[in-house]
Amino acid sequence: MCLILNFYQKILFFIQLRSFIAHSDWVNSLAILHSGDLVSGSDDSSIKIWDSQNGSLKDVLTNHSKPITCLLVLHNGNLVSGSDDRQIIIWNHTRIEKILTGHKDWIRCLTLLPNTDFVSGSEDGEIKIWTSNGDLKNTIKAHSEG
Repeated sequence: MCLILNFYQKILFFIQLRSFIAHSDWVNSLAILHSGDLVSGSDDSSIKIWDSQNGSLKDVLTNHSKPITCLLVLHNGNLVSGSDDRQIIIWNHTRIEKILTGHKDWIRCLTLLPNTDFVSGSEDGEIKIWTSNGDLKNTIKAHSEG
């Protein structure tokens, strides 16, 4: 618990020291890569990778066509992004590894499982379990739409 608290204190300290305009619209999600770089996803449909030491912009990922709603870092270090465009993209650095199109509505959330799989939740009421390679393992019809 102390290690997690210390980690979040460092992020808050970084944000306080490095105040800058990151995106042209709302920032919806943040993640920390294994390298320590900060990743931000925005309503401007872009994902930006920032150097956490000096706040400089390192890369911009622009393959989503609608707002970025969630970000996740996998055990292997790959970044996963979810969007209003109904797509989940697995990134290896700035290169697309795989585009997942299994949901029928915008992606609301992503979370990591202890076995290296990850889970997506969508406005379509479904929860999908994916391998870290992007293969669909299971679909759970969790809630009805509307």
